[in-house]
Amino acid sequence: DGVNDNFFIKDVQIYEYSSIVIMNRHGQKVYEATPYKNDWDGKTMFGNEGEDLPEGTYFYILKLGTDEEPMKGYVYIKR
Repeated sequence: DGVNDNFFIKDVQIYEYSSIVIMNRHGQKVYEATPYKNDWDGKTMFGNEGEDLPEGTYFYILKLGTDEEPMKGYVYIKR
């Protein structure tokens, strides 16, 4: 429906050296980007590239490219 279709992190574009890794519950990478441009849409970029990931919880590590500690959290895909 075009609403909440991308994983959006407010002001991430300010950090030109940001990077993100998103993993499934088994710790396998499903998405990785440097810099992150708020463009992850719940598809995998590994294995069957471009395939919709199944509903579930995915974990992320966001580095801003500064001296700050990486941010860690999770996002839930609901289809």
